[in-house]
Amino acid sequence: MTDLVDKLAKIYVNKVVRLHGVPISIVSDRDPRLEGIITKKFLVTQEERPGLDLLFEEVTRQAEQLLADRLAHALKNIVSPMQNAFLGGRYMSDNINLVQELLRQNGRKRSSPRCLLKVDFKKAFDSIQWDFLANLLRQLGFPAHFVLLVMECVSTPSYFIAVNGDIHDFFLGKSGVRQGDPLSPYLFIYCMEYLSRFLKLSSPHENFRFHPKCEVQGITHLAFADDVLLLSRGDSSSIHCLLQQITLFGKTSGLYNNPQKSSIFFRGVGTTQKQSILTESGFREGSFPFTYLGVPLSPHRLLASQFSPLLQDLKSLVQGWIGKHLTYAGRLELTRSTSALVAWKSICLPKSEGGLGLFDLRARNRSFLSKQLWNIHLKSDSVWIRWIHHFYLSSGTIWSIQAHHTSSPLWKAIISVRDLLLQHCGDSASSITLLNSWSAGVGPFLSHAYEFFRPTGPAVSWGQVVWEQWSLPKHSSILWLAVLGKLRTRDRLRFVPPNPNCMFCRRVEESHGHLFFACEWTCRLWAMIKSWLQIERVMQTLASAIRGLRFQRNSFEARMKRAALSITTYLIWEERNKRAFEGRSREIAAVFRRFQILFYTVLESKSRFTPGCYMNACLMHLASHDSLLMGPPSFVHCLVACAGVSLPSMHGLSFNFDGRELRIGCSSFFECDDGRALHALAGGLICLEDIELWKRLSSGYFPVGMSPHGAEELSTLS
Repeated sequence: MTDLVDKLAKIYVNKVVRLHGVPISIVSDRDPRLEGIITKKFLVTQEERPGLDLLFEEVTRQAEQLLADRLAHALKNIVSPMQNAFLGGRYMSDNINLVQELLRQNGRKRSSPRCLLKVDFKKAFDSIQWDFLANLLRQLGFPAHFVLLVMECVSTPSYFIAVNGDIHDFFLGKSGVRQGDPLSPYLFIYCMEYLSRFLKLSSPHENFRFHPKCEVQGITHLAFADDVLLLSRGDSSSIHCLLQQITLFGKTSGLYNNPQKSSIFFRGVGTTQKQSILTESGFREGSFPFTYLGVPLSPHRLLASQFSPLLQDLKSLVQGWIGKHLTYAGRLELTRSTSALVAWKSICLPKSEGGLGLFDLRARNRSFLSKQLWNIHLKSDSVWIRWIHHFYLSSGTIWSIQAHHTSSPLWKAIISVRDLLLQHCGDSASSITLLNSWSAGVGPFLSHAYEFFRPTGPAVSWGQVVWEQWSLPKHSSILWLAVLGKLRTRDRLRFVPPNPNCMFCRRVEESHGHLFFACEWTCRLWAMIKSWLQIERVMQTLASAIRGLRFQRNSFEARMKRAALSITTYLIWEERNKRAFEGRSREIAAVFRRFQILFYTVLESKSRFTPGCYMNACLMHLASHDSLLMGPPSFVHCLVACAGVSLPSMHGLSFNFDGRELRIGCSSFFECDDGRALHALAGGLICLEDIELWKRLSSGYFPVGMSPHGAEELSTLS
């Protein structure tokens, strides 16, 4: 550890000491006054207490984050408008929009010569020279001590080589900044600012000519981190000026361009001059469309064939999903494939209005356009916004100008959104007030804008029941379709099936109303489940069940009932499909048994029990034991011992509670913080108000006919 990091570590330790009321005068990290502090800080015993060396990693991380925050604060005042990465108020889309606007002129048959150079740097983050970085920070006006701290963080990492899993020899780095380090993005942006200032020096050169529509703004390049585009007139002298600056920048900083991966895009340039430029630069000639910041750009309208790479990627992705045999809910999460059953407009409604809460693409696009409209109104500090004001708004404001037939599709879309706002608000002042409320309100601008543009529907009363947090997604999705009446029951099939009757009773035509729960078979299953859960309310149809559950509080008991309804609906539909398509059927007792297993699975994963609790594993074993017909959901029966309820001892299944641990068999379930299990449970596992519920549900835990003192089936737990 270097002396500087030693100082940083002691500063950090002193800070911790001050927080604990111990004097600052710490000379050694082994000072006895630090014993309790460091022990408490790292939650270890006195014997395992770390010294100052173990603080190194945390100190370095905190120091780097602190320095990164300081660098970020100064970034906007130093970095030129051509760089849009990691700067608040500047967006990647600004670069994309401006390049697309400039490329539109390339589509004309007769256009002036112009060039666009897409530059790739060799191992950009790994090639920055440390001497260059330190001198650059000093030249930008950062204090010497601050630069020293930054360079200490940059130069201290060491590396190792792993061969076949074996680590061989650590060595120190000599250049570059680590990717993933909080300092690295900002340091790299400062290095690219050096390039921006180099390129700016080329613009006054007598041999340099600007790219069309770039001279007024002085645009010679656009950058987003290391994605750099150079813009100039399509002649040898202009391109030579740019390449000269790129070469000089590489010699100074260590960031050399990679000609094999760099491209030049020409328009209006003769063949002879084009070949001369390619020979001098070593770049290859690019073709449209090309990808910039992940977006395909072209002077022409993209053809369907040019979307084939994207379609191929989607096809490969879908084939991967099919190979994984995803459940219905899995496909819902990934592709929202329920659009085949429910209208897309309904799917894009919020869940409170009966939809799935997906983004409506038209409304989402309009929300982005409204953000551009607001930035244009505010005249944000962006090259793109300045360009717009010069070429589109030279004779008016954004609220009065009209789009020309030669305007770009983007500009026409922005004007269209403006017209929608003017139509809704009545005038420009009210529209500005509305946009300002979105900007100054709680939450992101885009969220408020989307709420304004999205389609709306009437609120539904069943949302809380269908989308119960404790229900698994596949259960909720089937219940959602059942409530909407969109499951493909036989009465909804376009073709006439050989037998339209119910797959369970075989007597009545299958429909949503009959299946849930007018059918004799499903009615019996629902009655068994209600009895097991001790639901006394009359719920003979799906609609009545939802009405009975929607007004209940989010108590543990209410959540159990809502989750039970979604599981029941799912199991009935699952059993129906197995009978219809696989020719397999199960007895009602087997389906009820599967309900119990799914019910305990939901409680294990969604309730306030800690993940991986031994108790849950044991109870899941009980729930999955096919020979048992379990009583009410008294999975906390063993916990009620903490509330004073005595528990029997069974062969191979013993309950031991000694004030610190509760054990069943040989498996330790949990440990209490202060010897009171009930206190630990109330702290995050169950609520005190539910104790009476547990006492009530604990009756009937053991199967009928099974003696509490003799359960041979459970002997495997010991």
